[in-house]
Parts: sequence; C-alpha cells; structure tokens
Amino acid sequence: MRRENNNLSILTIMKALFRAFVLFLSVMALPLFAGAQQNVKIGDIKIKELTVEVQQTPEFQAGNVKGKNIPRPRDWLEIEVEFEVQTAPKDSAAPALMFRYYVAIQGPDGPRTLRGDVTHVNVPGDEKIYSAVYVSPAMLATVTGKMSGFTESDIIGVGVAVYVDGLAKSGEAYKLKNGWWTADNIQTEPGVLSRKDTPFALLWIDRYADEKEGGN
Repeated sequence: MRRENNNLSILTIMKALFRAFVLFLSVMALPLFAGAQQNVKIGDIKIKELTVEVQQTPEFQAGNVKGKNIPRPRDWLEIEVEFEVQTAPKDSAAPALMFRYYVAIQGPDGPRTLRGDVTHVNVPGDEKIYSAVYVSPAMLATVTGKMSGFTESDIIGVGVAVYVDGLAKSGEAYKLKNGWWTADNIQTEPGVLSRKDTPFALLWIDRYADEKEGGN
C-alpha cells in the first residue's frame, strides 16, 4: 500500500511539473509573438474604390418555422471601400487599421453628418480586400424625415479616413472634396454601423477584412 501511495505521489508531482513546464513555455512565447506582431511594418494604404449603394434588408431561410411575407423590405445605406495595404515582411498582416466613416445626408431642417468607426484586424497585406459600413433604415428615416424612398440623391457626401496607431494614413470621398469632414463647421453624430452590427454580417464573409471583437 505504501508503494502505491508513493507511486501516486510521484505521478502527481510529475503532472504538476509538466503543467508548470507548459505554462513556462507559453509565457516565454508571448514576447516572441508580440515581437512578431510589432515587427510588421505598414506602408501605403491605397483606397481603390468607394462605392455607395442602397441595399434592402436581406432575407434568410430558416428551418422549422413558417415563412413570413414582407411586403415592403426596408432600405439600408451601404458604403463599401476596396483597399490594399502594403506590409513588410511580405505576406504578413497589418495588426489593426481603424476606418472612420462620415455620411452627410440632407434632412428637412438642413444637412446632418453621421459618423462611425470600424477597426479591422489581421488585414492581409498586398492583396485586394474590402471594408463596409451601413446606415440603418431607422436612422435614415430619422435624418430625412421620410419612412421610405431613400435614394442616393439624399446624400450630400461620404468620406472615409484610415488610421494606424492614431495617425491618418489614407482617405477618400464621394460627391465632395477629399477631406471635407475636417472642416471646422462640420458637426457629427453617431449613426454609422459596422457590418457585425447589421444583418449583412452573415453575407459575403470572405470578401471583408476581419473586424475587432467587442467594439471598435
């Protein structure tokens, strides 16, 4: 009996030592991983195209439920950016890029400018990829004063600025001059949503750069 107890004690000690060894290796690897991430150099960020479209709420099929007729699908404003980021070393990924979007819309009492941020992470370098944001039907109705019939003619201008570590690296505009959102008289308010906060998050997943979890 004493020998069995000794064997169990030795086994317990060996397991504890093994867990400690694994933990030690994990801790030692963290600085190496962090260093690899920090060593990625981000070069030019080229915005190749900024597209503005009106999209209807997507419909999805589900099992074990009865289908529902939607006589009038509501309209969302979609803003999509095609871009490419240069990274070094080759085939590396940019750890984080923050896209700040601006949308100026004509309302009954004058123009209102909506804004929203989305942070893309692990963005593959030197290849074409996309970012997209949306303005919800409820927000469009709030700004324009009309529940339906939103068109691109209601848009005064759209802009996007790309930041790396808080520094502006690139920008593009639609309808207005690039950088219009930096004017002193521009007042902005929240209202632009990232894809992950809309029904469109389930569509075209491989087309878009990954978004940061838990906020922007």
